[in-house]
Amino acid sequence: APLDVTVFFLSQYYNGIGQSGQVNRDFGCTKAGQMVSVVPHIYGLTAKDFMFYNLDSYKQRYEKLPHCFQIEDFLPQTYLLRFPDQCREFHKEWMQNQSLPPETAKKWIVKTAGKHRGQGVAMLTADSIETFGLHSVMTGECTYLNQRIIIQEYITNPLLIRGKKFDLRVYMFVSSTKPLVVYFSPYWYARIAVNEYDQDDFSSSTMLTNRFQARQTLEAEGNWAEKSPELIMV
Repeated sequence: APLDVTVFFLSQYYNGIGQSGQVNRDFGCTKAGQMVSVVPHIYGLTAKDFMFYNLDSYKQRYEKLPHCFQIEDFLPQTYLLRFPDQCREFHKEWMQNQSLPPETAKKWIVKTAGKHRGQGVAMLTADSIETFGLHSVMTGECTYLNQRIIIQEYITNPLLIRGKKFDLRVYMFVSSTKPLVVYFSPYWYARIAVNEYDQDDFSSSTMLTNRFQARQTLEAEGNWAEKSPELIMV
């Protein structure tokens, strides 16, 4: 039987196919008082640029209390390009990096916020500079950067499963923020990339674990039904 609870919800939701829907129109509540659990302004954590902005703000708040919060422990070096100061910082880092041998030089990945299904993600190369319009970034001018783009250091030695990159889908339920009460679900799964990891292979089949990207690759090869079970671990 459904729980007789009321939780925060938004009047609009994003259904993953580029359309916005109305919760009270598209979802039928099974019991009076029961609502869809979507935390208001959750995009502050789920959108790539907003998430980094909030984490960076949190870091500055606890700058004098490093034992409370260390962003470097879990987030690669990241730059939010729409801020000129961060854009120039990245350009300085990029120029210093160019003088290093290829085997020690950092690699960078470009991510566009507000995208899904692995879209808008690419390694920083001559092609992606053209695709994402990053010419002013590479020259240090840092102008006309209205797009929601971040650049992150690419982790070249990731933890692997069966020699492939993976990510974890773990679920939790926040029942209260004051006091903070969080329940973690014991049910989780890992999404695994199609190809074995190679730090010099920048194809989506190797560097991304996105299910949509994997399906496109395997369907093109004609072996989605055979290979897809290998891409999930529970």
